[in-house]
Amino acid sequence: MNKSYKIRTIFIFLLFCSLYMTVGITLFMIQIMQSDFFSNLGKQQYNVTITMQPERAPIVDRTGKQFLAMNKDSFSAFILPKQIQKKEEIVTFLETHFPQSVARLEKNKNKNFMFIKRKLTKEEIEIIKKVKKKIFIY
Repeated sequence: MNKSYKIRTIFIFLLFCSLYMTVGITLFMIQIMQSDFFSNLGKQQYNVTITMQPERAPIVDRTGKQFLAMNKDSFSAFILPKQIQKKEEIVTFLETHFPQSVARLEKNKNKNFMFIKRKLTKEEIEIIKKVKKKIFIY
């Protein structure tokens, strides 16, 4: 082996070692030191697609003057049984105002979602609004 061959070999070896170290340091910086930045960047890129149905037109008779059917908005109340934190307070509230839903709550306690009541009246909506800050967490 001549001397220039050894110098070239050592130079190439050190060059590859420095490139390997540069890549390693860069990966460490991205994955460890800047992980919060890239996590937040990924969360900002998350897209949610919501399909909205247009309002249905009223149904009229053949003359086009008398309405046969129209849309009517209504409110529903629901609960997430698996995520209940104040169970005694919620059961007391349901027994007082929505007694039919207490038995369903016991039956569906391992479910993710349960309707308390559909098509709420204005009085029931007001009752829920008064108590929601005390016991309901959303």
